[in-house]
Amino acid sequence: FLFVFALLYVQGPLKWWALILTVISFLLAFGYHTPFFRMAFETLPFFNKFRTPSMALVIAQLIFPFLGLYGLHIFLSQKKFEAKDRQKLLMAFGITGGLALVAGLAGSYVYSYEAESDKQLSEQGLNFLVDALRKDRADMLRTDAVRSILFSAAAFYLLWRFFKQQIEFKWLVPALAAIILVDEWSVSRRYLNEENFVDPSEYDKSFSMTAADMEILRDPDPNFRVYNLTRDPFNDAMTSYYHKHIGGYHAAKLIRYQDLIEEHISKGTPQVINMLNTRYIIQKGSNGQPQVRRNPGALGNAWIVKNIKIVKNADEEIGMLGKEDFSPSETAILDQKFSKLITSTNYNTAQSSVAQTFFSPNKISYSVSSPEKVFVVFSEIFYPEWNCYLDGKLTPYARVNYVLRGLEVSPGNHTIEFKIEPKAYFIGNKIAYAGSALLLLFVFSIAGIHLRPYWQQTSELQKNSSSKKNRQP
Repeated sequence: FLFVFALLYVQGPLKWWALILTVISFLLAFGYHTPFFRMAFETLPFFNKFRTPSMALVIAQLIFPFLGLYGLHIFLSQKKFEAKDRQKLLMAFGITGGLALVAGLAGSYVYSYEAESDKQLSEQGLNFLVDALRKDRADMLRTDAVRSILFSAAAFYLLWRFFKQQIEFKWLVPALAAIILVDEWSVSRRYLNEENFVDPSEYDKSFSMTAADMEILRDPDPNFRVYNLTRDPFNDAMTSYYHKHIGGYHAAKLIRYQDLIEEHISKGTPQVINMLNTRYIIQKGSNGQPQVRRNPGALGNAWIVKNIKIVKNADEEIGMLGKEDFSPSETAILDQKFSKLITSTNYNTAQSSVAQTFFSPNKISYSVSSPEKVFVVFSEIFYPEWNCYLDGKLTPYARVNYVLRGLEVSPGNHTIEFKIEPKAYFIGNKIAYAGSALLLLFVFSIAGIHLRPYWQQTSELQKNSSSKKNRQP
């Protein structure tokens, strides 16, 4: 209501910018249902990185209260009202209340109240549940429509009495603030309420160690991975509380690793399980409790291969991982676009060794020793933001086995370091610091401008006081 009133009441370009940005945010939030979204998805830089189109509503969520309160400020600052002000108040309430009334009463004629998930329920013969869900959705719309009308009416009533000079400013503002607080509080409780809080003891139980966890944690070497089949491996993050997991959950998964999950890990391809250094597999035992099985085929953090198989593209690369004759301990599969980073496809691995010497989330170190040139495969995800340093020198490395890292190393003893050094992060940090500095400079400048008359007045008073003392006999 306040937003619509501000659109009618505020003069100047500000409201048009607010309206345009609001319309754009709604068009984007509708996703592929609008041509505008498809155009933005194809043309706007980084727009296709957002997780969901509805995130665009953040723009409207910022603009609605900003313009609404700005319009309220302009209205309350008026010393004298005109007849057109009354008309704008009535129009704003009529538009807001009318839209809410139409949505509540005519919703069943406009909306189907269907959802994509209803099809699955219908296929399972749960049509009664689908009907109940649609009825609940219709009731929710009607209830919120009535609620919106009541809150808009309350705000309209207060502003109308202020317009009629029947309520003073000192009572109006607290009353409006109370209405806004009740409105926001009641909606927020839908998403965060008592049911979202648990006792600390209940919370800690969620992370209680199982006998399987205890058995794995007895391993003195912490640098290995676990595959937990007692939970949903790829939509559950509890295993990662104690172990490095080849599954887990993240809202923005790497596409390449998701491909590996769908093509091989979920199917239990042993070569892929081994090359991910999966030392332990947790399964349900005969008693239904998690039990640990050690995987003797785990290849470790890094290993040296004898052969390299060059393929034409990534499709062939991921396809080769499931071949029966593929042995990741002896052969690395390389996309031909990385072939310039190697000088041979066959290596002598005798008397050669590689070991991980340091591990942290942003730095991993290895030591390599070999009398001849070798090719090392690292059981870490290939990601361009990770830089490779061979004996302190920045060195390009290859992608092997679709997701892993590989590097050809010359004879001798070498130290290899991988460091994550994203340019966007470092550049963004510099921009953030510069922006903070400019913001502080702006704040101090504004403060100086406003305080300058006071300082000048104080200085003049001091001068006058000093001159009076000097004139005394």
